[in-house]
Amino acid sequence: MIGNGQRNDGKKYLQSFNLQDAETRKNSSVETWPFIDSLLFAFSLITTIGYGNITPKTFAGRVFCIFFAAFGVPLTLLTIADLGKFISQIIFACNDRFIAQMKRFWRRNNLRNLFKMLICIHKSSKFINNDSRNKSLRRGKNIIASIRRKKDDQEIDGSVASSEISNDNEQSNRTLTLFILFIIYVIAGSLLISSYEPEIPFFTAVYFNFITLTSIGLGDIVPQRFNLN
Repeated sequence: MIGNGQRNDGKKYLQSFNLQDAETRKNSSVETWPFIDSLLFAFSLITTIGYGNITPKTFAGRVFCIFFAAFGVPLTLLTIADLGKFISQIIFACNDRFIAQMKRFWRRNNLRNLFKMLICIHKSSKFINNDSRNKSLRRGKNIIASIRRKKDDQEIDGSVASSEISNDNEQSNRTLTLFILFIIYVIAGSLLISSYEPEIPFFTAVYFNFITLTSIGLGDIVPQRFNLN
């Protein structure tokens, strides 16, 4: 008796869903989505953005949405995490290489200036006697040697402190680099959207990109060039 009652309840439950599905079809004039609408809906679903301008109306569509999101959202999060790690490694490598080249360029310029100073001392010593010229040359060489020794001593004495400072500087530089790239990405996307969607101003496009990239997805502004309704 209990089994028959549960079966009857299950049948009534399915019948009620079927009735709701039929009423939804009658009242909302459900149409087949074009491919671009389906693609935008799937992307907004698995990225947890959820604009809300495209939603399933039928019972089968909502069930599919549940299972699709249950598997798609974790997979998308893992993919985004791995992709973000890969992109951050590329950005940090380029940033470190740029900083190393700038340091190398600065050191070369310093040595070049020292050699220029030595040449100037040598040229100016032609107008004085040999003894004073030799003294000037020795003085210039001593200056260069003392500067190099000071650099070496500073590098040796401050190796521990400089390593900690360099780690902090690298972290701050990387954070600043990511922030600048995020701003550039938002501005570039806003320019593209405002040029492709003339009815969307630039600042509105900036707002739309920020809401989308942060996965907020308010749904108040969506691209309308295609038939998305």
